[in-house]
Amino acid sequence: MAARDGAASAYLDFERALEPLDSEITRLAGASPASRDGERLRRLRAERRRVQQELLARLTPWERVQLSRHPDRPAMLDYVGVLCRDFVELHGDRRFGDDRAIQCGLARLGGHKVMLIGTHKGRDTKEKVACSFGLAHPEGYRKALRCMKLAEKFGIPVVTLIDTAGAYPGIGAEERGQAETIAVNLMEMSRLKTPIVSIVTGEGGSGGGVFRVVNGQLSLEAIVQGAGGPEVDGKPYSEEIYHNQTGLVGVDEDVLHPMLAQFPQPKSSPK
Repeated sequence: MAARDGAASAYLDFERALEPLDSEITRLAGASPASRDGERLRRLRAERRRVQQELLARLTPWERVQLSRHPDRPAMLDYVGVLCRDFVELHGDRRFGDDRAIQCGLARLGGHKVMLIGTHKGRDTKEKVACSFGLAHPEGYRKALRCMKLAEKFGIPVVTLIDTAGAYPGIGAEERGQAETIAVNLMEMSRLKTPIVSIVTGEGGSGGGVFRVVNGQLSLEAIVQGAGGPEVDGKPYSEEIYHNQTGLVGVDEDVLHPMLAQFPQPKSSPK
């Protein structure tokens, strides 16, 4: 729900009030602050912030889900590019292969050395397919555990970024031990002797649960998390059933995973 100067944005149905404001802001971008257009640009941006906050304040449960899946929402590697220095990606689980749905690597975050692990949905169509839309395979979870063990060995804290609808549901993933791999990760993470901080940046689905055995959990605005996704047999629940029976909660209703802090809604993914 943030404007991207000079780039086309996707709008959900309940965001349509932002579209004319974004169009005018884009037209006036670059205007001198001292000019009449510059003053109008300042007022438009203030108006946009006000409208956006009103929309966020009255989101329905299903609109919150839609916003957590927003096509303009930053992906994991977008955060890495903005927040981290010296990111060195680590590949493979040393058993089967590499899974691009989970990205791992050493990085510097705010002056601290960290092991960064996150689910990556991809940014364009080709990358989304290569990353299985952020649905991790067993080799991805094993890669994540290998990197956590490496962090433990060198006394480096682990930071995880969660944005996934769940684990990959395909036959191949099940044949390679999807359920057992997640169970092993949960067990090993509970024994890990290095701090783990988890940040939910979008969807915190069932497959993201493997990253929530943590010392602290943070979140962005308009995220969702729960034991399963809202769709059953490809059809979304009604809002009432989804809100009351699936156990999916927003930050303000979360009691199972208390948040240490909540950060403002992110800007759109850079292009």
